[in-house]
Amino acid sequence: MKRAVIMICVALLFAGCIEQKESTRKINYNSSEGSIKQLSMQITAPIAGSILKGENEVKFDSQVGGGRSPFDYRWTSNLDGVLSTDKSFNLRPSNLTMGEHQVMLQVNDSSGQSFQSSITITVIEEIPLTKLSVQITSPTAGYIIKGENEVKFDSQVEGGEPPFDYRWTSNLDGILSTNKSFSVQPSDLTKGQHHIILQVSDMSGQSAQGSNLISVI
Repeated sequence: MKRAVIMICVALLFAGCIEQKESTRKINYNSSEGSIKQLSMQITAPIAGSILKGENEVKFDSQVGGGRSPFDYRWTSNLDGVLSTDKSFNLRPSNLTMGEHQVMLQVNDSSGQSFQSSITITVIEEIPLTKLSVQITSPTAGYIIKGENEVKFDSQVEGGEPPFDYRWTSNLDGILSTNKSFSVQPSDLTKGQHHIILQVSDMSGQSAQGSNLISVI
C-alpha cells in the first residue's frame, strides 16, 4: 500500500514537471514571436516637388515603421528604372534623365508585409552661371535733383541666377529701397551730394554693385 502511494506521488510530480516545461516553452515562443505591427513607410528625402539639377549629390532617404526586420528596399523611377535597393542613397541629378520622375519606394519585411510610397520630382538641365553685373540706369551720374516731381531710381541686372535681392543706399540718407526700381520725392532726400550705391545678390551667392553720384538742391 505504501509503495503504491509513493508511485502515485512520483507520477503526479512527473506530470507536473511536463506541464510546467510545456507551459514555459509556450510562453517563450509567444514572447519571441510577439505581435507584428502593420508595416508603414514614407519617403523623407527628397521632398515631393523638388527640382533637381547639377552635380551636387542629392540624398534619397526613407523612414520605416512597424513590420519585422530585416527589410528589403526597392527604389524605382518611371524614367530610369531601378535606382537603388538600399534604405537610403545619394545620386547626382546629372545621372538622372531630365524630366518629371515618379519615384517609388517599395519595402517588404520578413513577415511578408509590403508597403509602397511615391513622390514626384523634376530633373532639369543646369544652365552655366554667367557673372552677375548691375548698372544704375536712372538717375544717371551727375544728375541734379530738384523740385517736387518724383525721380525714378532704376537698374539693369545681367547674368547671375534669379531671384535677386536689391539694396539701394545713400551716404546721406542710408537705405533708400530694397526693390529693383522705385520713385522718390526730391524733398524726401537730404540736400547735398549723394553717393548712391545699389548692391545686388543672386540665388547662387554672387553679388555685384553699381554706383552713381547725384546732387539734391
